[in-house]
Amino acid sequence: MDQTEKDAAARDALLIRMTPTLKKRIFELAEERGISANALILTVLNDWLDRYGAPRFKHFNIYQDHITIYDNNIGGLVDVYKRGKKLICKLDNTSQCDHVKFCHTLKEIQTLIEKGQLQKP
Repeated sequence: MDQTEKDAAARDALLIRMTPTLKKRIFELAEERGISANALILTVLNDWLDRYGAPRFKHFNIYQDHITIYDNNIGGLVDVYKRGKKLICKLDNTSQCDHVKFCHTLKEIQTLIEKGQLQKP
């Protein structure tokens, strides 16, 4: 690596400051796992970004009687059913959870509310 490449790498690097106690824990865990502390930190950060860096909910599909959404926090699909003029989450068994609140942001659901087919949240 020539000096220009080293300079570019230094500009792109991120310095992380941590307490001595945390640093010790990281080095101990990395040694237990047989990896470098840098590899451990990068793995933890990547896992965190995969889980929390993306939007929590993703609209999957709308059916006649329910809406299916993907919840990144649980890593799975959640069904929200239309019951009368309310939406009820099958997972949480309520109309007040975050899954139902997300469904109310969907254009198709807002249209049903405007038509009087569903209640406002």
